[in-house]
Amino acid sequence: MNAFTVSSLPKIDSNLEYKDSLDSSAINPQRSHQEEKAFQLKLILSFAAVYIIWGSTYLAIHYAVETIPPLLQSSFRFICGGIILFIWATIQRAPMPSLNEWLGAGGIGFLLLFCGNGSVSIAEKTVPSGLVALIVSISPVWVVAIDWFKTKSVPKIVTFLGLFLGCLGIYLLCQPLLSVSQANFKTQGIAIMLLIFATLTWSLGSVYSKSITQPKNPAMSSAAQMLCAGVLLFVFAFVKGDWASFKASEVTLQSWLGLSYLIVFGSLIAYTAYTWLVKNAKPSHVVTYAYVNPIVAVFLGWLIAGEGVTPQTVIAGTCCVASVVLMSLDKNK
Repeated sequence: MNAFTVSSLPKIDSNLEYKDSLDSSAINPQRSHQEEKAFQLKLILSFAAVYIIWGSTYLAIHYAVETIPPLLQSSFRFICGGIILFIWATIQRAPMPSLNEWLGAGGIGFLLLFCGNGSVSIAEKTVPSGLVALIVSISPVWVVAIDWFKTKSVPKIVTFLGLFLGCLGIYLLCQPLLSVSQANFKTQGIAIMLLIFATLTWSLGSVYSKSITQPKNPAMSSAAQMLCAGVLLFVFAFVKGDWASFKASEVTLQSWLGLSYLIVFGSLIAYTAYTWLVKNAKPSHVVTYAYVNPIVAVFLGWLIAGEGVTPQTVIAGTCCVASVVLMSLDKNK
């Protein structure tokens, strides 16, 4: 997912004063006028990064995994991004993570990046990037289900409607992929199961990231998550045999550019922006990226990679986005 791509639907605590000054009632009176303007600008740029850049990373993954094994691609991305962020955070005098913070960040990195993004990268070998983004967009459904399990609360009618639309959208997206041949059914079926697994692990990571001890500095927290996940992906790729089949001389320019884009824009900029937003913006605002990312991904896949967009794809995508909107309306009111 995004980092892959990937969605969280955090629950609003009505007793908590969020710093999101896009809502005039939430302006922090302790900040000066200049600090408030700087905060507003950072907020807008962070949302722009999460909206547009994360939506575009699905296409970048598509090109990166064309000639780079998916797990190696992900390990390169997160190790390089993690090292750069770690150095930058250290220069900014961010405190070094304690052992407990490393363990906490490692656990979240395992769920979000190793399981979530790693699965998305493998799936994009066979599934078009726009369809991957649409399937991943139903992650908030898992978040709501996890919340039901934790709180034992009774879901409302609108939630059931959102759940139905999400399932319908996934069926409409997957049906053409599984109806070509038996060989295609097996290959695409595995990819779809990986994507559903990715949405589950990303949702688990998003839900539990607020209760697990991690570095308080957003850049250091992102760096620790990336480094832990990158090392795990590197080891897993070695065990899987990806290194034996990898030849740098056979990697195309498109794949190198895709990987570079993922490191700089997907990991360093967008992932750090998301980490900052989770701590500084209203959850009801943060979750809106789940509505925008699939639209950006489908449009770029059609415009640049020539991926087909059929009426069924449009209907399915509408169902998925509507599902997320309905679920968030119920959960965040």
